[in-house]
Amino acid sequence: CPDYDLCERCKSMRCHSEHPLTAIHRPRGISALSYKRKEEVLHPRVRCNGCSGPVYGTRYKCTVCPDYDLCEHCKSKGTHRIHRMTEISSPQRNTSMGLLHRVTGLMKGEENILHTNVFCDGCKGPVIGTRYKCTVCPNYDLCNCCKRMERHEEHPMTAIKRPGDLCHVGVHCDACRGNVYGTRFKCTECFDYDLCWECHGKGFHSEHRMRII
Repeated sequence: CPDYDLCERCKSMRCHSEHPLTAIHRPRGISALSYKRKEEVLHPRVRCNGCSGPVYGTRYKCTVCPDYDLCEHCKSKGTHRIHRMTEISSPQRNTSMGLLHRVTGLMKGEENILHTNVFCDGCKGPVIGTRYKCTVCPNYDLCNCCKRMERHEEHPMTAIKRPGDLCHVGVHCDACRGNVYGTRFKCTECFDYDLCWECHGKGFHSEHRMRII
């Protein structure tokens, strides 16, 4: 036949058994490096922005661009080296984590904003939405998902809604004792009482009116 092909499953079911078939183990013009064996994990609905092919094995996702992925082959060639890439080895884990990020963001009315060059110390992935920064450890951050899983509960965390939210120097939240980033809530009656965005949202010090700074 001039143009007739079968997959392995249909071949095993003896489809089109009336004609002999030739087995092609590797697509023509594709190198052995870029050819992915069938036992390697496929990342569903993900296309490599380098070669436009499917992504098998390790997926490399840009931490700056909103939707940019590379396969192992294109990453090894140095494609898109201007930005840092995060490695995603398990598509199932990535899909569920990404879905949970979006769900928690929608539940809180958050925007799914990427915090550039910030990585979650819980799941090792990029931080999308609210970033939670430890007020004790010098460099420890959690994404929304890991925070909801109650990781790093031994230290108070400061919520940073948007990248670039400024820290109020010399001001500490009187509820969690952490630094105050972004919106500061100052009591209009107490002499020196401030809350961070997260603690204000939890209803701390609701008996007095707060001024937004």
